[in-house]
Amino acid sequence: TKQDAAFGMGSAGVNEAEIFVRLEDKLKRKRTSKEIIDDIRAQLPQIEGAKYEFTDMAHAILTGGGAGEASIELKLFGKDMEILEDVSGTVMTAMGKIKGVYDLGSSLEKGRPELQLIIDRHRASRLGLTVSQIASTLQMAVQGKVATLFRQAGEEVNIRVSLDQRSRGSLREIENIVLPSPLGILVRLKDVADIREAKGPIKLNRENQKRVVSLTANFSGRPLSSVMRDIENKISRIAFPEGYFIDYGGQAEKMRETFISLGQILILAVLLVFMIIAAQFESFTQPLVIMFTVPLAIIGVILSIVISGKTLSLPSGIGVVVLAGIIVNNGIVMIDYINQLRRKGMEKMEAIIEGAATRLRPIIMTASTTILAMLPLALSRAEGSAVRSVVAVSIMGGLLVGSILTLIVVPALYSLFEKR
Repeated sequence: TKQDAAFGMGSAGVNEAEIFVRLEDKLKRKRTSKEIIDDIRAQLPQIEGAKYEFTDMAHAILTGGGAGEASIELKLFGKDMEILEDVSGTVMTAMGKIKGVYDLGSSLEKGRPELQLIIDRHRASRLGLTVSQIASTLQMAVQGKVATLFRQAGEEVNIRVSLDQRSRGSLREIENIVLPSPLGILVRLKDVADIREAKGPIKLNRENQKRVVSLTANFSGRPLSSVMRDIENKISRIAFPEGYFIDYGGQAEKMRETFISLGQILILAVLLVFMIIAAQFESFTQPLVIMFTVPLAIIGVILSIVISGKTLSLPSGIGVVVLAGIIVNNGIVMIDYINQLRRKGMEKMEAIIEGAATRLRPIIMTASTTILAMLPLALSRAEGSAVRSVVAVSIMGGLLVGSILTLIVVPALYSLFEKR
């Protein structure tokens, strides 16, 4: 199924690797990228401590996210890292029980091994040592300190002084590092501190000056909206400590923000079209009747998306905005002809029936030519067709259903709003 693959290791974390797989052309394979991902996920061995994450680049583009970005991201905010770690574990456990949620991950996953130093401040104080003095001595012993510069032929080289590697290569040797006290005594590190071997997070993130832990996940087999609903229901049952809260991100949040922006653009487009039609017809009621064709087209978009198995995404939203300027033409043509008949002395109901019947063929022919022109785009399986086909399917469905309903709804609304 794959054409080629690349393997690489990045600096994102310890013991992490990325494998990029380029699939064969859609015409040469029978399965979708989602089906292939599900198949690979099912065949991977369940290794303790190992986690697998999959990203469909095409899906990331469709949802307005970036390549490699998780579909679902939850950001947990708070002050104390230990509490954040406990709460994030509770949230991840709850998310793991939701059907269709996979590839759970956390920015707090343990990374590089480290030595954690817990200083006994009371004992250190009795021996004349402060935390900053202990830290400074340890830094010089382990990392070294630039004592002077060596100059030769115009070049400068730092002379760094530190403990020999053999004197700091193990936990026992570090415990025996000698700290000079202002009281004139030498104190071993183990006498004033407890040293533990542990694994700490690779990085600590902050957002808006608050500590944040990112929990990520992907989904499969269910609509994203349904998965997010279940996640929100699960999280609503978790009691968060005071000052700790959840925010949503990832492709799901970006898609939500994108749809809000598209909604604002659609409203602006509808208002502009309404103003132009109102100026043309010198009426407010008739443009209002014509604008009813837009929600009729949206019904067609939703039906076409459901029937074709596509997803309601950024391209389908673009299709709706495009339709707002196309579908109104049907209403304009019909209302304008009805007005012409009434100006010639025809009664309202007679003019409505005559106008709808006469404009039936032009409306059907106009919609049919546009739909047929979009058909190759909707059926295309070439590379990059995932985005274009969704736009085409949205416009085709909106035009088909919208045009048919226009022939029924617009005359009915005209008779309702036009009293005279």
